[in-house]
Amino acid sequence: IALTVLGGIALNLSFQRAATASFDVALNDQLRELIAGLTTAGNGEWLLSQPPGDSRYAEIYSGRYWQIDDGDARQQRSRSLWDGNLPTCPPGSAGKPTWLQLDGPDGRPLRAIRQRIALPRRNDAVCIQIALSRAGLDAEIAQFSRTLVLALAILGSGLLIAVWLQ
Repeated sequence: IALTVLGGIALNLSFQRAATASFDVALNDQLRELIAGLTTAGNGEWLLSQPPGDSRYAEIYSGRYWQIDDGDARQQRSRSLWDGNLPTCPPGSAGKPTWLQLDGPDGRPLRAIRQRIALPRRNDAVCIQIALSRAGLDAEIAQFSRTLVLALAILGSGLLIAVWLQ
């Protein structure tokens, strides 16, 4: 019974890591798409020439959000944020992406990726953020956990009955 419980915990944690990693890959791909759409003018001003193609970024409070800011009060964001904003990036130079857990404009939990990037003809790095609702990920993990508990309960009961019969 103890090994069944420990095995269940290990399987559940493993699934959570795998599901989150898959979610993060999709989030990172969307960040790369947003970065690819950025250009700079001759004076160093940045411009989002091609916003992400997913129409859910235009639906208010859809759970999919993006935001670009440069620290000089210039900001561009998805329509889905409505009148809200994602948290501003801390000052700094270009670097690797960082992962965040935050609350969305409607209070739902989000998983976000943020990266400061250097653009040609600009002295300061631009901060790019993509955030997605955790609802789908959390529901998938909860469904797996319920199925796992049920399967292990049946297995454990079967083992107890087999031991008792023996």
